Amino acid sequence: MGKKKNQHYVPQSYLRLFSTDKKNIGIYTIYNNITTVGPINDQASEKYFYSKDITIENALQEIENLGIDSFKKLINHDGYKWENIEYLNAYVYVIIQYARTLYAAKKYQKEVQELQFNLNKINSHIVVKSDSPQLVSLKIYANMISCCLDLKYKILKIDKKCNGEKFLTSDNPVCIFNPLWEIINLKKEITLEHKGIIILFTISPEHAIIIYDAEVYKIGNKRGWVNIINPKDISIINKIVTANANEVLYHIQNNQINASIKEFIFYNNREDDRRLKLSSSQENCSLSFIHFLSKIKPLFNLSNITNDFMYRRYILYLHKNPHIKESLDCKWGTGKEEERKLFYKKLNERYMVYKNTHNVTIK
Repeated sequence: MGKKKNQHYVPQSYLRLFSTDKKNIGIYTIYNNITTVGPINDQASEKYFYSKDITIENALQEIENLGIDSFKKLINHDGYKWENIEYLNAYVYVIIQYARTLYAAKKYQKEVQELQFNLNKINSHIVVKSDSPQLVSLKIYANMISCCLDLKYKILKIDKKCNGEKFLTSDNPVCIFNPLWEIINLKKEITLEHKGIIILFTISPEHAIIIYDAEVYKIGNKRGWVNIINPKDISIINKIVTANANEVLYHIQNNQINASIKEFIFYNNREDDRRLKLSSSQENCSLSFIHFLSKIKPLFNLSNITNDFMYRRYILYLHKNPHIKESLDCKWGTGKEEERKLFYKKLNERYMVYKNTHNVTIK
């Protein structure tokens, strides 16, 4: 059990993808502007962060192993196209990673406190608390996995012409944002169910995954890879990573945090207002490879925001057919490779039926 005492909420195997020697990593502490190099083993971890019951840690480790295998296929083979099972392993990794960090636990705890404050106005005897916010966060997002099966993905790769520019990562590495909501100035908490959602996850100093709502955006061309040739795009992505960070940025040892990132931190260094920081990272700039579909542009000036607008069609379908979502939710998990292949094949078939008919019953 001693080996599981120091539990990482950002896996060591992931941070090694940003290391030259696989043992150490560049560290930039946001709130005191200190840059160091330190051992990966000491990063983004706490003693028994999840539980002294190592069942949870073991399950997370299996998800990590499957996801990292998928990432390495991309990193080691330019233009590689994932098999369905490889993408879904990576996709589960990304959603769970979003839920498992210290920042995610703090965010959930803050929501509980706000709920308690509002309940106190009604009845001071009602008490809401959570002794394990990190586990609740994991459970919430594990139940959200089936909500994103309609999203598409592309792989971003920095071109060699970009003069050594590299991607950053952080102690809260999965970034969720919504350019559509920025444009229409919709000030609501962004969730994985909303129309216009984008999930960004850097997986090496040169590679990133972008998972997106293909009914709102066109990203790159029909190929699965997007070649990043504009240094401004790298800078914007790194600002998004920075906006999403809790306390620490990580980078490959032989690179430094550049002045534009430090300036961004200086002007957006309010821990209590993450959405302001994320909005600021999108202000007066956009990623050159993301384009709004022409059918979406008339919605920019929409004044009456309805559920039909806020949520993707697939999500509205699940809301109207909760038995289908329940059926999907209870099937996620780890298992033998052949079992996962069979399950993912069935998931794909069910989603294709939904897409073609919008009238399906899962037994």
